[in-house]
Amino acid sequence: MEEMMWLNKSEKTIQVPQLKKLPFLVHGFGTRYLTKESLDKSPRYKKFRKFYLDQKHSDIIHCMDGKVREELKGDGMVTDITDILLVIKTADCLPVLLADTHHKVIGAVHCGWRGSGLRILQKALITMKEKYSCQPSSLFAAMGPCICQKCYEVGEDVYLFFKEMNIPLDIFKNHPDREKKYFLDLRKTNQLQLQEIGLGKDKILNVDKCTYGDKMFLSYRRDGKNNARMLSFIGLSF
Repeated sequence: MEEMMWLNKSEKTIQVPQLKKLPFLVHGFGTRYLTKESLDKSPRYKKFRKFYLDQKHSDIIHCMDGKVREELKGDGMVTDITDILLVIKTADCLPVLLADTHHKVIGAVHCGWRGSGLRILQKALITMKEKYSCQPSSLFAAMGPCICQKCYEVGEDVYLFFKEMNIPLDIFKNHPDREKKYFLDLRKTNQLQLQEIGLGKDKILNVDKCTYGDKMFLSYRRDGKNNARMLSFIGLSF
């Protein structure tokens, strides 16, 4: 795992240097200042069609063929089609952008606690392998800002769900003062799942920023229950 970021103030995004260097790729982890309107009006991205999901905290991955349709229910998209942006919405959950440098295939995945427990990120890589012949050796996985472990208190229901799914439980820390309360490391569980499926540590790129602690980002837990979400995106240039 590598920790790195590059802030593009004009685009209101954070970018990963390794992905930025790829000439066939555009990407960004949006800050709180990136909206759908600003993404649509951006000189660099306005020529792309934007694809969003009706996110349900699921393990559903869609292979996008570029056809216009209503928002699909699910939490991950993969494609080899140019001229579209795959856009994921988050506000504490972990956004992950995937790029296969050999086959030029991309993915965007929304990893909340439930989706992580269902191994959605592994399922995205399996889908990329089955549909597009992608291999871990040619894949990058870039993890964006999310709530950190010390800020992410969860209940026993979450702990038991991960246990039932046979997810290693060292991603939890017991709450020092509250019984049956835990702190979940959302980033770590997804990193371990990527390594489990064969992705090398050097291919896991990490923007290690806490959405709860840094007001450059939106946080569901800090800001309250509203509809504001950050936008993370990836696309193939054309």
